[in-house]
Amino acid sequence: MIALTVFGQPMIKMILSGVWVAALLVGSTMFFAPSESETHDGNQEGEKGAYFGALDYIKIDPMSISLIRDNAVRGYLLLNAAYTIDGKAAAAITVPLDFVMKDVIITSVHQSETLDVFKLSAFDTVKFQDQLERDINKKLGQKIVHEVLILKLEFISIEDVRDMQMRRS
Repeated sequence: MIALTVFGQPMIKMILSGVWVAALLVGSTMFFAPSESETHDGNQEGEKGAYFGALDYIKIDPMSISLIRDNAVRGYLLLNAAYTIDGKAAAAITVPLDFVMKDVIITSVHQSETLDVFKLSAFDTVKFQDQLERDINKKLGQKIVHEVLILKLEFISIEDVRDMQMRRS
């Protein structure tokens, strides 16, 4: 009988330890991997929302919008936003959605009479998001955008900008 050895040790121990590690790896993968019927939040297929499976989340580039009130620049609104779209319906649109989204945001900010730059705490972001969603879908002629998400909303007054410029010089 021929004994297989590696570095003077019987090869059978090495083979058994390799099989043990492989079995442990497969078992832990099977235990911790989610089943196909579960979604990312743990709900079963039948319990999830009506459109969450078919929506795409798209983040637009950060925007800096000058706020003009009483014929003068009062400050700048810094905005990060994203939107959810129906991917199938969006494929039929020929206009880039980012352009439409940015146009509607800038227009809404300039036309909004409720956006007081010194009372941003009173600004209703949910109402603003709903208004953006309606305006974008109206401009596109069909419901493509399902939700507008405001990720960041900050205001920098023109005085703050001047102070920052004075510190640099």
